[in-house]
Amino acid sequence: MAASGGFTPHNAEALAAFQHQLAELDAVRAAHAWHPMFRAWRERTDAIFERFLPDSASRAGFLAIQFSEVSSSGGPDADTNSHAMFAKACDSAAACLKSAISQLEEAGADSSRAPSPAK
Repeated sequence: MAASGGFTPHNAEALAAFQHQLAELDAVRAAHAWHPMFRAWRERTDAIFERFLPDSASRAGFLAIQFSEVSSSGGPDADTNSHAMFAKACDSAAACLKSAISQLEEAGADSSRAPSPAK
């Protein structure tokens, strides 16, 4: 049985998971790339991509995001630069999540236009 809007329960679950991660991103933005809360969010987000959209461009984009520098020069601007890089990476992550949400919404809209299988 399809959920409202033409979504299968699997698609509805995927959409809810991606929307939840997007909402949670606002909370982890206040942290930093090494904070346990952010690291857990990143791992959950990758697991959701792997489960629902493993071969998508959205996941590839998410995996390519560099949230922190591997090494830091430690100069007076290091914290500012690191935070600016993290904020930009969070913006990129939001774009990947929004892309995944759009992809799922389009798939749901397409399935709602498709004829129902005969029983």
